[in-house]
Amino acid sequence: MVPALQREAAPLRSQATSFIRQQIVSGNYSPGQRLVEKQLEEELGVSRTVVREALRQLETQKLITLDSRSGPKVAVLSRNDVGALYDVRAALEGMAARLAADHATEIEVRKLYRLLEEFRNKGNADDTEGLISVKDEFYSMIIDIGDNEVLDDLLENVQSRIALLRSYTLGVPGRVQRSFEELSGVVEAIEAHDAELAERRSREHVNAAKSVALTRFAS
Repeated sequence: MVPALQREAAPLRSQATSFIRQQIVSGNYSPGQRLVEKQLEEELGVSRTVVREALRQLETQKLITLDSRSGPKVAVLSRNDVGALYDVRAALEGMAARLAADHATEIEVRKLYRLLEEFRNKGNADDTEGLISVKDEFYSMIIDIGDNEVLDDLLENVQSRIALLRSYTLGVPGRVQRSFEELSGVVEAIEAHDAELAERRSREHVNAAKSVALTRFAS
């Protein structure tokens, strides 16, 4: 059982949403798994109202589905869903890397390299949750460097749905090291202010992740 949420920190709904989202992203809640509201209330130490608000928020992110008969369930992605999401992600992250290459400062590039080292360290420690958290921070910084709020909003929606697969893709043997190498190439291009190369390498990284994700649907 997890500790009750801290009432002096972020609003309870935000904490509950973050907790359930993390359980989904880390694979602790499996695709198609039914989420029992009463159990969530007891685990989190919050009211049913807070749990339901959190579940509605996760539904808007398409991480769960709400059914009047069977209740909330972790969303299930089809092979077509996965292919489409990664194609859109490749386009958007490619654009983000291109913009970052145009605007990045030396200090920002150094921070990107530090995040990559942290990513590799989390991988060496088999810390899946830490890997996902650091990778989120890495992507967020690239988007922030490019300073395009519309792109940020679009990517947030796509990445929320792809989060359903990230524990799987990062758990494939050798994928963390290959991901580190691919992202290092992206940062090198950003550092060189080579926008075209940054975009191409970013797209290649996402397409490599797509290939791994699609193996989940192999017969």
